[in-house]
Amino acid sequence: MRVHGAVVAVALMAGCQARLDEEYRRLCQELTGSVDCRGGDGGLPDGGPPDAGIVDGGRDASIVDPTEADAGVVDAGLDCGPKTTEVHCGFCGRQCESRDGGPQCSLGNCLAIPIPFGGGPRALNLPHGLWLVGDRLFVSESDFQTNENRIVELFDGGTIERVTGQPAISAVVVRDGELVWTTWVPGTIRARSLDGGPIRDLFSPDGGGSFFDLKIQVGTLYAAQLLPRSALVVISPENLVVRHEVGGPGATGVAFCDGEAFLAIQQGPPAGAVVRIRAPGSPDASIDIIANDLDMAWGIACDTRAVYVTEFKSTAGRLLRIERSSGGMTTMADTLRGARGIAVDGEDVFVVEYDRVQARRAYRFRADGGRDLLASDVEGGIFPRVDERYLYWVNNRDPGSVVRVTRPPR
Repeated sequence: MRVHGAVVAVALMAGCQARLDEEYRRLCQELTGSVDCRGGDGGLPDGGPPDAGIVDGGRDASIVDPTEADAGVVDAGLDCGPKTTEVHCGFCGRQCESRDGGPQCSLGNCLAIPIPFGGGPRALNLPHGLWLVGDRLFVSESDFQTNENRIVELFDGGTIERVTGQPAISAVVVRDGELVWTTWVPGTIRARSLDGGPIRDLFSPDGGGSFFDLKIQVGTLYAAQLLPRSALVVISPENLVVRHEVGGPGATGVAFCDGEAFLAIQQGPPAGAVVRIRAPGSPDASIDIIANDLDMAWGIACDTRAVYVTEFKSTAGRLLRIERSSGGMTTMADTLRGARGIAVDGEDVFVVEYDRVQARRAYRFRADGGRDLLASDVEGGIFPRVDERYLYWVNNRDPGSVVRVTRPPR
């Protein structure tokens, strides 16, 4: 909202502030559980700590900082207007990505913007894996009804089909100039140069199997084997394979930090669990359970201090933080709906919710215990990835899409 004088500003604000306050009061109550939410001050409960259970996020928005990158837009001395201006959508100093003539902002949240898809013979079909390398995005398809699934590179203005003619692909990464991907049925780990050439099978488990997630660290691959039993498959840069079986079926996610790998397991042992493998791929590897009795453990990520895991439930799903040193567990959220995807960047934890029918949400959880609602138009969100500017995820639909939303400042 560009304001050209105090009189105009007051007139415009009087006409819309009441409706905006009511919407933010509703969002605040849903996010914080507090009935004492005020629309006019960013939706924070009275008397609470700064940004507790935050909706608008960031910092106190009552003063316009002339050093902000977008300080050329003045709100007639009112404030930076994160609830009413697209230039400060949800957070002071954050402008939504421009598309179709202007920033995409609705009720204080940037809208998720589909990354243009063009040049291919058809739309993305049930996209599942997503990998971000610098400014390059790779997405894979996961349709069980066809052996024509692809890995596609997306970039502004074009599309390149890098791999075609595959069974359902569950995850994809890039290693030393080649694509590496996992498939569901039959379960395989395959590779192909980004320059083309033959497809190579790196590993297929004896007796069949199914893979769900794949990560890479310093040239070493870490794959979560889902069926018939949960396992971590480690493939060295020299393509030496070591498999660590850890228990019942259902390994849906893998993370690796500081010489330790972590698996999220849906069904065992004996209930949903987080399993740690120290020194994976080596003769000295050891396996222990660091969290148990979880309900559909699914997405997993880690940093130097903790492991983060989501529960994939239609309601009341939790985001849990597990201390790597002590094993202590903290509930960061317990009202998530179908949370499958999780990513960590610095002290920020990003979660996207999954539902193929109803729109869900994307959040940032901060180290101070607060959370920010980043988008409320998530459609089947999985595999979040994050860089300095955006949060990306896959909308796992048919047709599906890869979308991104402007992330708040750190």
